Amino acid sequence: MSNVTETRLEIDDGPEDKKSRNLLSRSMSKVSNVTYNAKKTMAQGMMDIALLTANANQLRYILEFRHKSTNFVILLILIACSLILQVLVGIMLIFKGHLDFKGSGSTDDSSNNTPSRKIPNDQLNNYVVLGVFLITVINIFIAAFTTAPT
Repeated sequence: MSNVTETRLEIDDGPEDKKSRNLLSRSMSKVSNVTYNAKKTMAQGMMDIALLTANANQLRYILEFRHKSTNFVILLILIACSLILQVLVGIMLIFKGHLDFKGSGSTDDSSNNTPSRKIPNDQLNNYVVLGVFLITVINIFIAAFTTAPT
């Protein structure tokens, strides 16, 4: 039988290093949170641009084959509503990104959570989510009513 002994080296940095390490980890989490929010808003904007391009192409297609489509008026109204909503959501995303960026520069935690700035940003986020949901539903109906020319 062999007797194995473990040797562990533990270093006690003292309370001052733990405080500075906690402060550093909190500031790093704020930076990564801000980076995540900025990337998320940018990705939403890119998806909005892609869908806007697809709807513009569908509008061109419908106008090109309007004599062969039985659902021309319905599709035209749905595509117009989708395009208008997409432009509105894009504008709201620009404002949302501006509010996220504007709020991230402050180092005082109490100024970021003030009701005067927090409530409009939350409301704007809710409107963006509602707009994206409506755009998705409208585009499902567009896909359902679109027929290929024979």
